[in-house]
Amino acid sequence: KLWGVASLDMQIVPPSKSYQDGMIADFVRYAITERLQEGIPGLAWSILWNGLVDGYSVSEKIFQVDQQTEWGQRIVIDKLKPKMVDDDVILRTDEFGNVKDLQGMRYNAGLFFDPRNFVIFRHMPSYDNPTGMSDLRAAYRPYWLKNTAETLRGIAIEKRSIPVAVGHYTTTSQKPTID
Repeated sequence: KLWGVASLDMQIVPPSKSYQDGMIADFVRYAITERLQEGIPGLAWSILWNGLVDGYSVSEKIFQVDQQTEWGQRIVIDKLKPKMVDDDVILRTDEFGNVKDLQGMRYNAGLFFDPRNFVIFRHMPSYDNPTGMSDLRAAYRPYWLKNTAETLRGIAIEKRSIPVAVGHYTTTSQKPTID
């Protein structure tokens, strides 16, 4: 999924055919495809990689003043810096599930940040859940069952204590049923 999205060409369409909308679209195209560090693949990696694994991702926008454009001095996003969700930062929501701010957890514990300074991506947000759903969720249960079975088998081999089922019968006609 990640590389499929990263390989797509960016399409920026102005809302109207006016000269000003065309200039804005050209600037946005420049800012994302040429000015942003690592370009479209880096953008997709920063947003999607963690978002598919955790169900949502938070990437900080690093701004910089760009003085070398034909549009003059402009503030652009220099790069997106992905944050470790639930470790570095968590989403704080209101009673309706809308993100109201982000709270620092580790090196910036207790600080609150404006969500407009971040790119927040949600993967499959059932019932508009702000934290989405992990793409690995379907594989988690089979992985857990296999891992648990291997752990229990290892304990049984180590301790030589595999439980054995014992059945008793009184006549030979009962033997096939017990087997």
